Amino acid sequence: MKFSKSAAVSKSADSSISLPRVSGLSVNSVNNTDIQISFSGRSTNKCGYEIYRKTGAKGKYSAVGTTAKGKFTDVFFKANTDYYYKVRCYETVSGKMVYGGYSAEIKVRSATKRSVGKASVKVSDQVWTGKALKPAVTVKDGNVTLKKDRDYTVSYSANKGIGTAKVTVTGKGSYTGKITKTFKINPQGQSISAKGDKSGKKIAVTLAKHSSNSGYQVSYADNSGFKNSKSLWLSGNSKNKGTIKGLKSKKTYYVKARDYKTIGKTKVYGKWSAVKKVSI
Repeated sequence: MKFSKSAAVSKSADSSISLPRVSGLSVNSVNNTDIQISFSGRSTNKCGYEIYRKTGAKGKYSAVGTTAKGKFTDVFFKANTDYYYKVRCYETVSGKMVYGGYSAEIKVRSATKRSVGKASVKVSDQVWTGKALKPAVTVKDGNVTLKKDRDYTVSYSANKGIGTAKVTVTGKGSYTGKITKTFKINPQGQSISAKGDKSGKKIAVTLAKHSSNSGYQVSYADNSGFKNSKSLWLSGNSKNKGTIKGLKSKKTYYVKARDYKTIGKTKVYGKWSAVKKVSI
């Protein structure tokens, strides 16, 4: 790596105090995930460093971070790109910022490929349809949103049945590596009809029948907030009718229902139905 001949000097907020110019700016490492630089030139342990970077020789410098140590790791960059760095030290003295001179700049070329393994991947949960589900994903490398089929490809597994599905993002073009995330496939939403029986102090319920689930949960309470609610469990996907018994007459009840699917020892729930208001 070569240093440029120019090195701008910053003016201090207090001309009676001066800090040294940062020196020894060099590259420690360049790889697919980060660029690490190191430097020296602090006068006291209170000094910190401001790191500036520009893209290409004609780019404009902007601050990319600070550090209290003589090294800095940059993780937000594009692959196979020329970057320039310069550093200056700073210290707060009597409430004023005091700066040292900028170091000489250094040119660094980023790695040919970046790893997609450290990217953030967002994928939304889905509702069971009986078909293989392939929800869109959003992949970000820092603040940069990557483009499908240019920067990465996507594959899915276990994405048909209710439960946990997987999506794997594999680097392409300027990106390498892969990352796997999960998303949920939930049971279908429910609808419910409810009819009160004043003489029997009970409510008959009928739900939408769904062959994909393990059963149904009917929740009921004497308040719209479902405080101290109770549940009627209907086991088996064909048992979509039931009766809530032991209720009090001359009262209003609120009823709602949802599907559930038992996977191992865990129940996976669908979305609640709209609430029905029933007076008996």
